[in-house]
Amino acid sequence: MKEEPKKKGKAVGEIEFQNVWFAYKDEDYVLKDISFKIRAGESVALVGHTGSGKTTVTNLLMRFYDVQKGKVSNRFWGDMPVECFFSELLLKDVLEIYYSHPWAWSEIGFGGPASPRGYVRTGFNERDPWEAEAADV
Repeated sequence: MKEEPKKKGKAVGEIEFQNVWFAYKDEDYVLKDISFKIRAGESVALVGHTGSGKTTVTNLLMRFYDVQKGKVSNRFWGDMPVECFFSELLLKDVLEIYYSHPWAWSEIGFGGPASPRGYVRTGFNERDPWEAEAADV
């Protein structure tokens, strides 16, 4: 039986906070026993007063910190330690997104995939006709 291809642009996992406790300093907890689940395709709004933990929840979701008690689970990062999350997962995605943009191609002197001509003028501050002009700095 042939498996149906997954549609692009749809979330395919869920994120779950299970009895999460978090403190920036020692045991001065800013989140205490927080539990919730966000299913694939759901939209969630974090609403609350200043200092209620909205940014902290977001930082935990982005793996900037690890929780002291409880568990934050997401199938995309599995059991990957926080120390590795940026360098082994997020950094690769960010670089791929950045270097796929034509603006970045101009910044590094790449003519882009539609420009396989190669470079003719390679001297200092010389440009081929299809290259972007230098920015005034």
